[in-house]
Amino acid sequence: MLPLEYPIAESQNFLFWSFLHLEWLRFLAQPLVVYFEGPAMVSVFLPTLICLWIALHARWTVRGTRGLVVLAAFCLGLLVSIQTAYWGQTGLHFLSTGEILWPVFVWIFGAKVFSPLWAYVLTFLGTLIPDVLLAGERLQWTAHFWFGVGGAGIHDAVFLSPLTAFLAALFLALVREAFGRANAIHKLWSV
Repeated sequence: MLPLEYPIAESQNFLFWSFLHLEWLRFLAQPLVVYFEGPAMVSVFLPTLICLWIALHARWTVRGTRGLVVLAAFCLGLLVSIQTAYWGQTGLHFLSTGEILWPVFVWIFGAKVFSPLWAYVLTFLGTLIPDVLLAGERLQWTAHFWFGVGGAGIHDAVFLSPLTAFLAALFLALVREAFGRANAIHKLWSV
């Protein structure tokens, strides 16, 4: 029975690798400049450079159980983003949970434990991953599906969500620090 099934498996394997090779040739057919021009240059490439800079220069100080909580929240945020997505006349719409989650984490853990810079990175990744996955699903993973990712330029959620999350996290960190100082001054005067 095995020799009869082997040629079918071999032909399916050949078809898969032929399709993959064809997609790779389509990718190579366009010059690299094509992938970085237009609105996606601003909304995807620039935040990617910012995230790389943050990853190289900012210290990740979340350890142990808190790190697992952050990982679980990131995965939950991805699931919520994907489940709330819908396609409208103007494109893909979904709830970017990073704008809510990471500023709250800065408020809970404090800026020394969870830096507002990491709110930018995690929100960008949490917005980019569903955007790429759902765009690929919509276009059935055909060649050049990624041209729609970040297509609205500076008005796209891939660009605005991380910026909003960073500013909210920075604001909440400053408020937490101010309340901490006010509480310390109140304790000093109440003695």
